[in-house]
Amino acid sequence: MVRCRHRQDLAISSDQKPHHTSFDGRSILPECSVRGSDAALRGGAAKGAPRRGGQFTIPGGLTTFLLAMLLPNLLLAQAQSSSSQTSSAQTSSTAQSSSASITQSTPANAPPTGWQGFAQVQYGANLIGTVLIFDADLGYGLTDHLSADIGVPVIFTRNPFSPVTTHDYYWSALLGEPYLDVKYTGIYHNIDYTSVLTGTVPAAGSAEDRIYSTGRFGVDWFNHLDEQVGSVTPFLNIEASNGAVNRFIMPRPFEEARMYQSLGLLGDAEAGFEYKVNTRFVRGVNIGASAYLQDGGGPQKMFSRLVFPYSSLAGDGNHDRYWDATFETKGISKVTEDNGWSVWLDTKPLPNLEVQLAYTRSVHYDMDIYTAVFNFDASQWIKPLFRRR
Repeated sequence: MVRCRHRQDLAISSDQKPHHTSFDGRSILPECSVRGSDAALRGGAAKGAPRRGGQFTIPGGLTTFLLAMLLPNLLLAQAQSSSSQTSSAQTSSTAQSSSASITQSTPANAPPTGWQGFAQVQYGANLIGTVLIFDADLGYGLTDHLSADIGVPVIFTRNPFSPVTTHDYYWSALLGEPYLDVKYTGIYHNIDYTSVLTGTVPAAGSAEDRIYSTGRFGVDWFNHLDEQVGSVTPFLNIEASNGAVNRFIMPRPFEEARMYQSLGLLGDAEAGFEYKVNTRFVRGVNIGASAYLQDGGGPQKMFSRLVFPYSSLAGDGNHDRYWDATFETKGISKVTEDNGWSVWLDTKPLPNLEVQLAYTRSVHYDMDIYTAVFNFDASQWIKPLFRRR
């Protein structure tokens, strides 16, 4: 196991180079030593631990998982192709309307008013670690366009900075910040738009040992615009916040299950498109691609979900991955900069289950990120619970 000795509070000033970000101007690259039979985390041969500079191999079961996700759509397409031309056209229209994507404004099968709810799992993995988020959400549709919901996530992380010498990786779990969402959807000149205002509450203050929290109230304003042109739907997303906030309505691949949380003015923009696959053999599948840009404004604080507070075990912070080098990073807007592109596949293998599988290439971090989102709509079971007797 590598022990890395450096400060846990990292300050960044505008006149310093990206990789020289300590209080005294020294490089943030830690002094590391290998202890016992545990190999170095950076380029060593630790048993069961991937090398930081090596290739990230996708688990062999992923191919089987993809086939399982697509199989119901394949069977549906074959059943439809065997019917008459008129019946096939009607069925195609029905299939398209019922295959709402996670990235669309409003799920087609969601009740417009009344009680609603969903459970969502977000998974994000890269060379360094893994973040897994479970979220339970309860909401109420006030009108056909306006709804509100509350939720509490639980966040699991897997990192190579294990304080236990008998394990190369360490799993930890903490509560996330409770949140309140207000969503408004509408159509203007054939353009669908969605606006989501999210607020988070620091339920445990700044006690990082009990909850993943910045210790401050969080505010995030997300806006989505799209217009369907045949089978292609171009879209534009614009977001502004006072830090990286967990969002579970229309989550984007580049911000799903992040490796960090931040505090400070933050904005991002994303432009891309989705293509609805509607062939003889495959239906109900959306393929998308986009490019994104994220930038901070003014002083920033970044809190790592992988590095433990008060711990000397940390990474090297290469390519401005400050969340890999220390638990808390303080500095200028450069701390939260990011840019890159994403590709994804959305499918709906079950009437109440939406699945998104995505790959993101972060150009800024020089990193490959693999994400998955599973969204289960529980509205049809929740609504009867609140029905007046």
